[in-house]
Amino acid sequence: MASNAKDLRLAAVEESWRRTLEGVPTLIGRLAYLASLRTGEAAQYQHYGLAQRLGEDGTHALLSNSHVKVFREWLGLTLAQQKQDVGRFLFEGEGDGARLLASWIAVEPWVAWFPGHSRDVERDLYRSDMVMLLELLRREASVDRRDPDL
Repeated sequence: MASNAKDLRLAAVEESWRRTLEGVPTLIGRLAYLASLRTGEAAQYQHYGLAQRLGEDGTHALLSNSHVKVFREWLGLTLAQQKQDVGRFLFEGEGDGARLLASWIAVEPWVAWFPGHSRDVERDLYRSDMVMLLELLRREASVDRRDPDL
């Protein structure tokens, strides 16, 4: 009986976490968010609220699995869908999308957003797709190649 209650509690926490992630409107935004929850050289995922309910190991497992799932979902998009996703993230939020795009091209914060448990081929595909679609977005938005503030 206790195992069933534990399973139900875990399912409720996982459902709550799924809804939290779905609240981030873009997949690239979800990747950025999940990567921001990874800390230290051991790349341990941390989230205070989840840790209160799952413990550190359970939290790490849930977030690590979520990161891999979102990453593979993003890789499964066509280049046009990826471009639309990144464009939404950059240009539909608050702030200057063109300036943010220029910064992404210059600083490449997205390079560290793949999960640690991804395969080399997945990381290579991610990097090449990002470089290509950022160049397409740059041309469409008439953005200089370098961030003038750098």
